[in-house]
Amino acid sequence: MLSQPNPKVFKILCLHGIGTNCEILKLQTASLRQHLPSGCTYDWYPGLHPSPPAPGIREAFGTSHQCFSYFDGSAKGGMEAVDKLADHLLTHGPYDAILAFSMGGALAATLLLRPDQQDPQVREAKSKIKSVVFLSSIMPSGWDELESGRVTFLKANRVSEENKIAIPTVHAWSNKDVHYPGMAKQVMNMCKQETRVEVKHGAGHGIPSVQGEASELARVITHMLERL
Repeated sequence: MLSQPNPKVFKILCLHGIGTNCEILKLQTASLRQHLPSGCTYDWYPGLHPSPPAPGIREAFGTSHQCFSYFDGSAKGGMEAVDKLADHLLTHGPYDAILAFSMGGALAATLLLRPDQQDPQVREAKSKIKSVVFLSSIMPSGWDELESGRVTFLKANRVSEENKIAIPTVHAWSNKDVHYPGMAKQVMNMCKQETRVEVKHGAGHGIPSVQGEASELARVITHMLERL
């Protein structure tokens, strides 16, 4: 009997949303990950700043979870969060994909859109990311604003074509997102059109978990991974 070939291994870094944690993200992505290639391995990157639970988290996952954010709400804290993610990538990367939900998407996008012309370490950290799956992402912060002490959302019309995220990206978002309406589409428009794929779903500000939506999103992600 012929032996079956080993599945290709894809290394994925997972970033949770504000007011949640890695254990909750595991539950939120369980249906999706069931449909991803069996060779995927997952690193779960925790936020360190205590945060109130995001809307709906207590109702869905109970009151026993301690919830976190990746930054403390200040401009300095935002810069430190991006630097810590860059350090993690330099130490533990490369990753075939970042799987990033909500604030996790904003964190990844802030790093990828950060200027790196004068900073070879930042350039090297960004090179450790081969692709990104943005799940109901919120908008990133502009690096210039953070350096000036301001925490503001970066809008897509302020990202020039040459500075857009050029690596392959998947953008899963919903017209029913009432918490951060339109933000995921803004993030999508910060990525180059020729390397991005859009997947709409009905989960609001969440991650598709119903069978048809989860399997379709997984199909698109798998196609991206296999073409890296």
